Amino acid sequence: MTTTIKKYSHDPAADAIYITLSDSKAVRTKSLDDTRLIDYGADGNPVGIEYI
Repeated sequence: MTTTIKKYSHDPAADAIYITLSDSKAVRTKSLDDTRLIDYGADGNPVGIEYI
């Protein structure tokens, strides 16, 4: 499976980066650890990754 980064954004105030993988809406978020969160769409595929 190949995933393409659609866009990314940086929030300097929160010192966080969000990587958008899909235009789909996130319906749930899974925390991998204290610094990484994965957003999933209704189909179960990742739609974004946040690094804090």
